[in-house]
Amino acid sequence: MSLKNEWIVFTGTLSSMTRKQVQAVILSLNGNNQNSVTHDTTLLVMGSRQSDLLKENQQSKKLTEAIR
Repeated sequence: MSLKNEWIVFTGTLSSMTRKQVQAVILSLNGNNQNSVTHDTTLLVMGSRQSDLLKENQQSKKLTEAIR
């Protein structure tokens, strides 16, 4: 599997890996990690919802930006 030409953003809580571990996997598969959504973003990976940061039925800023 290759993530060449993929620009990946993560949002929410990851349940089985730390962000550093995920970033290492992305790099090992020739992908690019981003901290925020830009016009280059090709994949948005959504972890668990952080209910203390978001109101019910509210989307994360990253998801809202990706949809836009």
